[in-house]
Amino acid sequence: MTCSTKNLIYVITCAGKHYIGETGTTLRTRIRVHKQHISAPEYRKIKVSEHIDVCGHGQFNVFPFYKLYTENTISRREKERHFIKTLKPALNSLL
Repeated sequence: MTCSTKNLIYVITCAGKHYIGETGTTLRTRIRVHKQHISAPEYRKIKVSEHIDVCGHGQFNVFPFYKLYTENTISRREKERHFIKTLKPALNSLL
């Protein structure tokens, strides 16, 4: 997978804590949105952005780990929920 890959599940790591997310757009586009939310509090939609801003000083790592071969949003979000339920990433609990 690359930054041009679409329809995937990814993990963001900040200060040893993890956040699992999904995107139907390219990973590059989704991470750009995360960065906008981190640097501009007025655009924040999820609490993980505040955590990365305060704790990680805007720095984080991202790793795509699951590619879906369908563009079905419902399937992608169900798979994201599965990984969140199974892996229990600390930063998803901020939601």
